Amino acid sequence: MHAIFERVERIRIRNRARTIQDQARVYQQKPEKDKAMASNPTQELSEEFLSTLRKSQDTVLDAIKTWADAVQSVVPQAPSVQLPLTDKLPKPEEVVATAYDFAQQLLASQRKFAEEILKATAPLQLGGDGTPKA
Repeated sequence: MHAIFERVERIRIRNRARTIQDQARVYQQKPEKDKAMASNPTQELSEEFLSTLRKSQDTVLDAIKTWADAVQSVVPQAPSVQLPLTDKLPKPEEVVATAYDFAQQLLASQRKFAEEILKATAPLQLGGDGTPKA
């Protein structure tokens, strides 16, 4: 089992090094004006965050696949066990789909709410000269 963890750790380190190299390469390829000043810092930060998140997810997924392959090769096939009422439980895919459908609806509802707040408070928002809009 120790060998499995060592293998997963080596993959994690290798993938982390790739991520750092990829980020450096992307930064080097950006035009100088983009390096000096982002046209939309919030959007750029969001894109960087999502890119890093995707790379982290890929690293974790690679580690899990490696771990599963290693465990499968070491552990003998276990016999199938039938537990009562397991046929009534939702499949893992259904649980994930339901959770993300709910999250999508919740996020859409929150966005609509935030947009309605902006509309309702539009007269109080500051204009270009620092005074409230009329």
